[in-house]
Amino acid sequence: MRENSLFVVFVHFPCHIFGHFVKKLRNLKKNEKNLQKVLHINEKYDIIFLYICIRAYILYIIPTKITVNRKGRWLALRTIIGIDVGGSTTKIIGFRECDGRLDWIEPMVIVANDPLTATYGAFGRFADENHLSLSEIDRVMITGVGSSHLSGAMYGLDCRRVEEFRCISKGGSYLSGLDDALIVSIGTGTAIVHAMQNDRYEYLGGTGVGGGTLVGLSELLVGTDGVSEIERLAAGGSLDKIDLRIKDLVKGDDLGELSRDLTASNFANISPSAEKSDVALGVMNLVFEVVGMVSIFAARSRGVRDIVLTGNVTALSECKRKFEEFNTLGYGVNFIVPDKSGFATAIGAALCGLLD
Repeated sequence: MRENSLFVVFVHFPCHIFGHFVKKLRNLKKNEKNLQKVLHINEKYDIIFLYICIRAYILYIIPTKITVNRKGRWLALRTIIGIDVGGSTTKIIGFRECDGRLDWIEPMVIVANDPLTATYGAFGRFADENHLSLSEIDRVMITGVGSSHLSGAMYGLDCRRVEEFRCISKGGSYLSGLDDALIVSIGTGTAIVHAMQNDRYEYLGGTGVGGGTLVGLSELLVGTDGVSEIERLAAGGSLDKIDLRIKDLVKGDDLGELSRDLTASNFANISPSAEKSDVALGVMNLVFEVVGMVSIFAARSRGVRDIVLTGNVTALSECKRKFEEFNTLGYGVNFIVPDKSGFATAIGAALCGLLD
């Protein structure tokens, strides 16, 4: 309400008066005596001076959070920043809201272990690369496990912490376009949230198996350093020398609806000839299968079919392939990896800033 009132007082009303003033001039311009009598303007330079004053008022005194659309109508503009401070990475994104339309500012990721360093570094780089001044930013919304290290304002801006599960729900729903779905956030661990209509959500639980497990086990077993190296190495691997599968235990085709390639036990069929690439793929498969099955059980308990996957690891090609495979195994669920899934929680934080 306050923004609407300011809009009327500082923009609509002055423009209306000026328009009325110009209309009077046009109607009376042929009669100089009446012009002077009605408007009390004795010199033509007074009109020019008044015009310059009003233009300066509109261009420089009115806050920068006001813009004009193509039709020349004045509109309110808001910029909200969302930051997700994770255990090892910090993600940041911005939204501009104008005339009911949302345009996002391209997100970015900062890698830093210290939450304060990561947050201020992400904000500074984001503002610089997108040419954002502090006066253009209405609010900064912060979430994630590292957000507890921050308190008070950031550079004097309105800075608010948002409950992470709400951001997971909001971001996953927004990216998928679904208002009733399970949102599975695969971060260092994995959190499962049921997103419902009218911004309602419920945290269902999760598992300690997640991206942290993938990185830690791979470093321990094959000496990889980071997710990109794991993905590169696993691309040449095979599970035949790592996992025990149904086809290894059951002879013939009498398996009913079960696929012969289903895992009976992860890492239960280690071969002496297994390569590092095989082990790397085995670790990825273990993590994604655990997350997948826990998510399926949660979906069944809520009567939900759609499962939206978010988090950095969802960008891995093996992750997408594995969950596409889940969709074909008769579990009655639909795994979805939306665009910009790695930024879902940061997006949810920014969206909460537009609602609150």
